[in-house]
Amino acid sequence: MNARPLDFGKGFYLTENCEQAKSWAIKKADRFGNQPIITKYEIYLNNLRLKEFKYTDEEWLNFVCGCRKDINICLEKEYDIIIGAVADDTIFRLVTFYEEGTYDLEYTLKQLKINPTYNQLCVCSNEGIARLKYIDSESV
Repeated sequence: MNARPLDFGKGFYLTENCEQAKSWAIKKADRFGNQPIITKYEIYLNNLRLKEFKYTDEEWLNFVCGCRKDINICLEKEYDIIIGAVADDTIFRLVTFYEEGTYDLEYTLKQLKINPTYNQLCVCSNEGIARLKYIDSESV
């Protein structure tokens, strides 16, 4: 599990977007000097404690800000899986300006609607990890 603050706190992050997955793999591999690899999984969500953010709205924004301050937030909320938009570099800066008070809530929410987002799924419990089924992997 990750030790640094991320959008949804500690967890194993996945995405359905292949380009996003490639980007994540390349960044991680560059950081550690490894070959980037994408690993594909199926996940069975039934009977898990889910938190799904359908929109980049005030609830999503406050959750992401909370996770950036406390990496254990999804554990405290007792979720197995958290699903929602990725705060990519553009969104990350927007959230930072909101946290610092440079942007107010209204302006931040308006900008969130303008910027395209990709999805992410954060598996943050052993129960969630147990539901992952390995399918395949490939070098990028």
